[in-house]
Amino acid sequence: MFSDQEREFARLAVEHHYLTHGQLKALQSSCRPGEPLDATLVAHGYLTREEADELASLTTRSLPVMPAPPPPPEETPRPAFAVPGYAIQRLLSRNAQSILHAAVRESDGTEVALKVLTKGPLERYLSRAEEARTLHHPNIVKVLEAGRIGPAVYIASEFAHSVSLRDHVTGTMRLGLGEAIAILKQVAAALAEAHHWRLLHGNLKAENVLVTEAREVSVTDFGLAPPLFQVGVRLARVMAPEAWQGPSEPASDLYSCGILWFHMLTGEWPFDGQTVEEVRDLHLNKPAPLLCRRVPGLPPAAEKLLSRLTSKVPALRHAGAPDLIRELDVLEAAVPVSDE
Repeated sequence: MFSDQEREFARLAVEHHYLTHGQLKALQSSCRPGEPLDATLVAHGYLTREEADELASLTTRSLPVMPAPPPPPEETPRPAFAVPGYAIQRLLSRNAQSILHAAVRESDGTEVALKVLTKGPLERYLSRAEEARTLHHPNIVKVLEAGRIGPAVYIASEFAHSVSLRDHVTGTMRLGLGEAIAILKQVAAALAEAHHWRLLHGNLKAENVLVTEAREVSVTDFGLAPPLFQVGVRLARVMAPEAWQGPSEPASDLYSCGILWFHMLTGEWPFDGQTVEEVRDLHLNKPAPLLCRRVPGLPPAAEKLLSRLTSKVPALRHAGAPDLIRELDVLEAAVPVSDE
């Protein structure tokens, strides 16, 4: 339950389009006891610390204790940058670096996800988006167009009628072994295609893995990893040790797969904390927790897979995404899989 001041803070955050009413409602259930709302929004990447402080300075009055008002009728939010040729439909998400809208391409009526990036290495983002346009794979969200708009970069991608893996896991608390295998195999297939063309993901957080009701998976935002000084807690949770100290490599994406594997099976993160620095230090210095201590009954092969994927030494991980797929095939075939 939010305090009076937090209700006012939440109202301002929604009013300024940092998140939607739906995202706020979902976030309320995941708040840690005693954790201030502003810290929760920063930890989940909706605000930077500076933006949270700015909103806090606007929270100048206390509200009477009362149930939260119902959300207003949906309105089409004003985009930060109008992109010629695209009609904005609704806000999907917003963070410190980008804004994502559902939009329609006016030339043919195609529904797209339109991302506008306003901070970070924009030329690199544009270059990586152009590289991603060449990828054609059923497990990769297709980039349709990318370009400059004023001081920002926009990327128009096919619209995936799905939910993020983060929301999918949150809704079920944790996934069964069979479903986790099926999802990770598709993620690995996407990585195998991208790595073949020498494109790393580098930003393989749960928000960038999309899952349909039929458990079809597509991966988005290839190559859009922010610089280290802009990394938030969500991305920090999946970053390989070497990525904190130098350039990423294909094995770094496989490490992120190991983190997602743990998250799907337990509903938790193996390395988590209140700050990016706390999470980084865990990646660098601590082994991943044992799965069997959180989910009794998982086969030893599931534990072995986690240990190999999250090795601190890149050379000790799988030789590549195809190697990971082969191990998942063996696990799927050898273990009586239940999705219950």
